[in-house]
Amino acid sequence: MNFDHYDPKNLPPLSPADEKKPLAYLYYAGRQELTDPAQRAAIQPGHPIPVEDAMYPEDVAAMILDPEKSKTGPRMGYCVLPNGIGYACINTPMPGLTMPVRDFHMKWVGEDPGFHYKLWYPGAHIIHYDQLAVEDCGWGMMDLFQGGRPPMSDYGLPENYHEINPYIARVMGRNARGRLEYEDINGQKGYSAVMHVVLGDGTHQWSFAWIGAHVKNGHLVDKRSEEERDPTYVEFVARQMCSHFLHENAQLSFLMAKLYPEYGGQIEPYHLPHVPEWIERQLDQPM
Repeated sequence: MNFDHYDPKNLPPLSPADEKKPLAYLYYAGRQELTDPAQRAAIQPGHPIPVEDAMYPEDVAAMILDPEKSKTGPRMGYCVLPNGIGYACINTPMPGLTMPVRDFHMKWVGEDPGFHYKLWYPGAHIIHYDQLAVEDCGWGMMDLFQGGRPPMSDYGLPENYHEINPYIARVMGRNARGRLEYEDINGQKGYSAVMHVVLGDGTHQWSFAWIGAHVKNGHLVDKRSEEERDPTYVEFVARQMCSHFLHENAQLSFLMAKLYPEYGGQIEPYHLPHVPEWIERQLDQPM
């Protein structure tokens, strides 16, 4: 799905079982549209931010560990870095999304990952397994192999980052590889790294993506294939990722404002389901 042409009237239908669930109407309502002019401006085609305003993992780590710099945060937008890697960043308030609400949200997704994950981004999210999400980040439906969460040292951070800067509530990151539906499941393309930084009481978030790279020991490792070296394509993918982040968060804030007051105390921790065996059998290496 190209997010420039998102149409809630053309969403894939839910399964007959999901159609009967009380929250099915939220799926067919589609995603929440962006009302903030700054957010809409950040994803306009042909308007990347200057590369000097982009941040590398080491820059993000330095900002996290500096209480003064972290109050300003990064510039929102997308671009292609001088090394050819795509970059996307959002810097957004998320009113009402306190840390207890965030924790509830992940339990809620795990309670029914083939339905609740769809509600998180109708048309773009399909299902979330442990270490694998099936979703469309703007350039086609794919299996997003995520692997385990790396140690904070891979992002250039100590494990006690929140003691150094109490304003930082949570840092989450993953290296991933996305396999489009028609591609080799063990192909050597589609690598990315994502980092989410939750601030204050949870009601503000930065999200970063580096397209065509992984993060190791606090720095980018270029993992682009030959076909991922076209700067026009890389800019398109980076912009779509920026759009995905923004709409995902807008939908999350909308959903939790509706659901947390009613269900917040009623859902027990639930682990995401294991990756299907048929997928694991085909992988050359474990995730």
